[in-house]
Parts: sequence; structure tokens; C-alpha cells
Amino acid sequence: MGSINSVCSETNQDLHKKVELNDEVKQLKEEKTVSFIYVSNKWKFIYDEWNCCENKCINTNKPNAFCINGNGFIQIKNDIIIKYINCKDENENKFIKSNENLEFKHCSSNCISFSLFYYEVTFQFEKNEWMAIGLQNKNFFISLWPKQESIYFLFENNVLGINLPSFSFKNGDNIGCGVVYPPPEMIKKLPYIFFTFNGKQIGNN
Repeated sequence: MGSINSVCSETNQDLHKKVELNDEVKQLKEEKTVSFIYVSNKWKFIYDEWNCCENKCINTNKPNAFCINGNGFIQIKNDIIIKYINCKDENENKFIKSNENLEFKHCSSNCISFSLFYYEVTFQFEKNEWMAIGLQNKNFFISLWPKQESIYFLFENNVLGINLPSFSFKNGDNIGCGVVYPPPEMIKKLPYIFFTFNGKQIGNN
């Protein structure tokens, strides 16, 4: 790769300490051309496709409410903390989907180097919950399910799965997800998504 003079990069504050970067980004780091920009997290969106009940008691506009029917659902406590409130008595714990108010965008046409976007989530399991972390756009969805030891990729209603038989974790571990975009001039090189466990990349790209 040729000389790099600038970089267009957004990531979390501790990325340079934790993430085992790919060869291209390692080279950028060695040339001291990488800048790491901290972007504040803000959990915001609760998707309507999965609701606590027909009343939609908990939603994007009321993220810290309770389900009037006693079903289990999340509460967005603040910009960085989401807590699952378990159901009461014989009611049901519902699946939910929440996104933060942040988009990972390809850098502008005048950007001449790789762009890396990354975030982490600290998991705290109380029961045998299902929980996942990933990225989504209008065309696809990719997610890592820690307790299921699997990565799932959804594209045009087709689902592909990758098993991670040696993957194990405990409460307090950090699961990360990132995407690397090549510079626009490298039209034959595709972006790729990766996952991390306590700062170490999981598997191959």
C-alpha cells in the first residue's frame, strides 16, 4: 500500500488499546497516520416490529416505561445502559430490538485511506437470555449471539450461520463489532465486518 497522509476514522475512545487491527490498519498505525475519534454513544431506537404488547407501552418516545400487561421488555436507562425488566407472574418475556443513534458512513470521495468504525457492549446476563450485537442497513443484518456461540448473516431473506464452538464468555466481558471501509479509489476491495472479544478479533474477516 502506498504512502498514506490522512485517515478518516471514527471509533471508540479505547480502540487503540484494545482492538487487534487488520494488516492494513496496523500499517497505518505504524506510519502514525491514524486518528482515533471518540463518538458518544446514545441508545435511542426501539423497533416497532417487536413490542411489549399491543399497546406498545415501551417505545422510542417512552424508552423507560413499563408494560401495563406485565410482559418483560427493555428499558433504556440512559445513553449507555439498557436493562431488561423480566415479566411478572405468568406473563411473557418479549424479544426486542434496539439501535443507537449513530450511523457508520463511508468517508467522502477525497478520503485516501481506510476508515474503521467500532463499538463495544458489556454483557450482563441474569438468566438464560438471548442477546446479540451486530450491524444492520437496509440490505442486510449481521449479528453475534454469545450464548448461542454463533454469527448469523441475513441477506435478502437468506440466513447464513457460522458456529463458534470454542467461544465462551462470562458476565463483564466486552463484545465488539466493527466495519472497515477501503478508500473510494480501491473499487475492487470490499468493506468487511468483524467482531471482537475483550479487544481480540474473533476468527477471520
